[in-house]
Amino acid sequence: MKAELYKLPVVKDILGYEQLESIHDPTITTGQSFDEFGEPLDYLKQVLYMVKIKKKLDKLGENATLNFLVADHFQVINNTYNYETSKNLGKKRADFINKILKAFGSGGFVVLSSELKQKMIYSDLLNKLKEEYNKNSSFREKIIGCVPEDKINVKNSYLYPLEELVCIIVSGADIKVGPPYEIHYDAILRELAEENPEFKKIVGIYTTESFPLNCSKNSLSKVGKFGITPYKGNSKGFDPNTQRILMDKHSITDITKIIESTDIDESLEDLTQICLLAESIVEDKDFIEIKLTKKEIVNNLTKYILNPIKNES
Repeated sequence: MKAELYKLPVVKDILGYEQLESIHDPTITTGQSFDEFGEPLDYLKQVLYMVKIKKKLDKLGENATLNFLVADHFQVINNTYNYETSKNLGKKRADFINKILKAFGSGGFVVLSSELKQKMIYSDLLNKLKEEYNKNSSFREKIIGCVPEDKINVKNSYLYPLEELVCIIVSGADIKVGPPYEIHYDAILRELAEENPEFKKIVGIYTTESFPLNCSKNSLSKVGKFGITPYKGNSKGFDPNTQRILMDKHSITDITKIIESTDIDESLEDLTQICLLAESIVEDKDFIEIKLTKKEIVNNLTKYILNPIKNES
């Protein structure tokens, strides 16, 4: 069954799995925000998963389109950064994703949300969803439920999830890939599609949780059930310099020190999965789960991730 090829070890759950068999030449979309701290290794999980799936579909004679949405104007909605800073950081992230795609031999389209927002269809859809929000109490409750606790008191915070939905629709996604908590957005969109044929009933694929490195077992309580945000270096308050791996800033010496100081099984297993996924793409082989020692993680990370990306600089 074709649907089975989407089930890789980095996948935690699939919403709408039964649809995958009938989707041909899919458009696969992921979205991510960012912060000023750099390029966390963790978001490779989503990017490389999509690259791996595209290569698997290529062998079946299908052409998957990969879309990577960098949510720069969302940072303005959340009052995280001003427009200029957000645009600059967003472009930096987009450039790095393009470098990753080139390093792993994959095509893909990387777009800033502020550019997507310029399309006429974007404003039309956003207005429709705002109307739905104002008249439908059930829809309004679900949208408010998507707003992070630390942003709930930000003015017009409901716009973030509404615009998240619009971005998914405008991207033409058949399949959306993201961290576990994004199931909330996709479930809403699938419900809307049941009632309104102009919305596509997308399939949601959720990768396994991401974890910080070099931390105590007690500090994992901050992670929560969905893990840290993979594409933000300072997610949940963990130190990006000592508790995350930043692909654009950390040296091999830094990375070795961080990994050697990590004794949390979940963190090491997560790193191992990302390394094995990268290896399976570079070596063009099946992604099989095995256990790696800390030294093997460092060696694998260097050979199959850092060196290929560095060679694209």
